[in-house]
Amino acid sequence: MGGVIIRVILGLIISVVGALLVIKTERIIEQVGKNSWAEAKFGTYGGTRFMWKMIGLLAVFIGFVVMTNMTHGFIQGTLGKLLTPPGGF
Repeated sequence: MGGVIIRVILGLIISVVGALLVIKTERIIEQVGKNSWAEAKFGTYGGTRFMWKMIGLLAVFIGFVVMTNMTHGFIQGTLGKLLTPPGGF
């Protein structure tokens, strides 16, 4: 029972941090500055914003995966073929 509560709380924390990254992108850019790699790859104006928003969305997604205890299923469904040896275990 305690594992469920910890998992849900951890997932909520990760999701909230991700949502804050998406919502407060301008504030983050003011604090840490622009990212030259993101500006070069994603565009001259807004590349850093896009990067922070994508990191935030990824964090929200990971938070929900953790909260619903679907980490093993998600990894097996997406990376399973790459991580499983050809002959199996």
